[in-house]
Parts: sequence; C-alpha cells; structure tokens
Amino acid sequence: MPMLGRVLASLLCLIAAGASAADAENGKRLYQRVGCYECHGYQGQGALMSGPRIGGKAYSIETLTVFLRTPAGQMPPYSNRVLSDSDIADIAEFMKLMPNGAASGH
Repeated sequence: MPMLGRVLASLLCLIAAGASAADAENGKRLYQRVGCYECHGYQGQGALMSGPRIGGKAYSIETLTVFLRTPAGQMPPYSNRVLSDSDIADIAEFMKLMPNGAASGH
C-alpha cells in the first residue's frame, strides 16, 4: 500500500503541474483580445510613437504582473477583472515565443 500511495501522490503532482502550466496559445489570444498588439505589434516589435519593443525580452511573471497592473505612461492598467494572474502567465508564455521584435506584421 505505501508504494501505491506514493504513485498516486506523484500522479496528482504531475496533474496539478500540468493544470497550472502557462498556455502560450491562450496568451496569444489574450494579447490580441485586450489590444496589446495595437501598441506593441503582433510580434512585439513596438513602434516609435505607440509602444516599446517587447519581443525578444524575458519578463518574469511577477515583473509583468506589476507592470500590467500599474503601468507607466499612456498604457492603461489591466486589473484582475480584465486579466487574471493566470492570464498574465499565459501572455508571458506567449511573449517567450516572440521573435526579437524586428519583424512587423502578424
């Protein structure tokens, strides 16, 4: 029985880890839905007059959360009602897949 208990505990940990893993595809949908692309571009390339380049940069989820909740400049704040912490983790995962920001278009 102890071996079975350990196997079940390990299985539950794997299931929980998979359930909490960030989802880059959902992050892409959220990035487009809340309008991040309007200032930062579809590839995170940014533009001189609208928003900085964010493609090719690594942001921790904590840093991205603080920035999205309390942004500087003209960027609107994204409260927990607009983007949950899980949503931000998904966007961060999508941002990891962005190229270095040199490309334009989508």
